[in-house]
Amino acid sequence: MQPARSRPSLLLVALLLSAAALPGTALAAGSVIVQGASKGGGSVSRAQPAVAAPRASDPQQCAAAFHERLKAVREGPYAALKALGAPLADAASPAMVDTTFLFPPSSRPRTEAETRALRSAAAFLRRGPGAAPMPLTSDGRWVAARLREDLADFLTQSQTTYLCSGTAEYLAILRRQAERIGPSGDRRGDDLLVQREAARRLVAQASRLMEPAPVPTAAPEREMPAVASGEALRRSVGMEAESVGPPAPSMLVAASHGATRISEGDFDTDLPPLGHKPEWRLESEGDILAAIDRLADEARVAGLLAPEEAGGADTITTGAITTAAAPERAVPARLLVLRDAVAGSPSLRTDGLLRSDLVAALSSLEVLDTLRLAAAEPADPLPAAFEAVFRAIETAREESGRLAP
Repeated sequence: MQPARSRPSLLLVALLLSAAALPGTALAAGSVIVQGASKGGGSVSRAQPAVAAPRASDPQQCAAAFHERLKAVREGPYAALKALGAPLADAASPAMVDTTFLFPPSSRPRTEAETRALRSAAAFLRRGPGAAPMPLTSDGRWVAARLREDLADFLTQSQTTYLCSGTAEYLAILRRQAERIGPSGDRRGDDLLVQREAARRLVAQASRLMEPAPVPTAAPEREMPAVASGEALRRSVGMEAESVGPPAPSMLVAASHGATRISEGDFDTDLPPLGHKPEWRLESEGDILAAIDRLADEARVAGLLAPEEAGGADTITTGAITTAAAPERAVPARLLVLRDAVAGSPSLRTDGLLRSDLVAALSSLEVLDTLRLAAAEPADPLPAAFEAVFRAIETAREESGRLAP
C-alpha cells in the first residue's frame, strides 16, 4: 500500500500552480515550474525563467542605427545636392519647342503611374532630345528650396525612440513634390516600363477588335461507315440489331467530358487548330515600328483605313493636322502617314468605339517611343540629386533593422 501524500504538500502544489497562472506575479508567463521527486525526499518546486524568443529589432536599437547612418547620407548625397547651388531662374529659359503628339492621348482612365509617364513624355517632347536641362520656374525653385530645408531638418534631427517609423510615407510625400521639378533618371526608367505595359495592353485590344467576326459554315458531309451493313447480317440470323463501330465524336465527348462542349474536344478533325498570335514585343524602336505596321495591315484588311490621295486628306472634313516638315525619326514619320488615313476613314467615323481604341493604341506607341528617347538622355542634375538622397535614406532605413509589427 502506497503512503498517502500529506494534505499540506498538496496544498502547496496547488498554491504554486495558481500563482503561476496569475499575471504580474513572479511566476508569470515566461517562467517554468519544475517538479521532481527524489527517492528520499518530497516534491520540489522551483521556477526558472524561460529564454526569450528572438524578435524583430527594437525601436530604440533601430533608431540608434538609423541615426548613425544618416550622418553618411548628410555627408555624401546631401552634400552633393547642396553643391549644385541654387537653381537657375526662368529668365534665361530657352524657347520651348512647339511640338505636340501626332496622336494626342485621349482622356481614357489611367493609373497614377500611367499619368505620370504621360506627363514625363509630354515634358520631354516640348524640350526636345539633346536639349540642355530647362531652368526652373518660380514654382520649381520654391519647391527645390523647401525640399532642401526639409531634408536638412530630417538629416540633422536628434535621435528619438521612433525615428524609424513613418520613413517610407515621408519619402513618398517628398517624391511627389520633387516631381514638380523634373523626372530623375531612375524615374524615367520606371515610366518607360509602365508605358510599355500600357501600350502592349492597348495595342492587343485594338488588334482584337479588328479581327473579322467568325461566320458559321455548314458541316461537311459524312459517309456512312462500311461496318453499318452488319446490322442486316444480324437481323438475318435472328439477332437484335445493334450499332456497330465506334461512337460518333459527340458521343465520345459526352461520355468522357460530361458537359464539355463539342468544340472543346480534340476529336473533331473538321475544326482547324486554334491559332496563337505572336506577342507584342515593344522593347526597341524596331519593335515599335513592327507594331505600327501590324496594326496598319490589320486595319487595311478590315477596310478601316482611307485610301491615300495624291492631294492629301481634306483637313476640313477629316480634321487632319498639317505639318511644315516631315519628322526626322522613323516612328513619328510612320505615324504621320497613318494619321491622315485614320482621320479620313468613313468606317472609323461611324464606329466611334473602334476608332478610339485604334487611336489610343497608336498614341500609346508614340508616347512609348518618346519615353524610350527620354530614358537614353542624361538625367537632369537637380532631380537626380534629390532622388539620390531619397534612395540613400531608404537604404539607411532598411539596413537599420525591422520593427516589430
